[in-house]
Amino acid sequence: MADARFVPRAFTTEPELFGDRAEIGWRALPVDLQERVAFLAAQTQHDFAVKLRARMKEIWWTPATYARWAGMKPERLRRLLRGEIVAQTIDYVMAWELVGVRLRIHLLPLQSDQEAHLRAMGGAAKRR
Repeated sequence: MADARFVPRAFTTEPELFGDRAEIGWRALPVDLQERVAFLAAQTQHDFAVKLRARMKEIWWTPATYARWAGMKPERLRRLLRGEIVAQTIDYVMAWELVGVRLRIHLLPLQSDQEAHLRAMGGAAKRR
């Protein structure tokens, strides 16, 4: 799942609610780094989809209207909002520019082994 072909809604216990309401159930946080990053990206996209849906309702835009203004096909927008496809950086930037939706990136604090690895990498870089 950790590549661009992963399905964001697959990380939830309620995939049919992805992007519909803020609080939904999530599967356990993966241990594998690549899976964990995809999990956090899915949570970020879910949060984005909820905010974008709410903003479209506020300004009385349908998904088709938003898609037209954003230069995308309505079906792609619907799949993105449902978590069936992975959002791209351009989708987040477009939402900010077009309707003012801010992105909240989901991150976890660094673990001690990650901090040690970063210090080691920094030390190696300094020796070059």
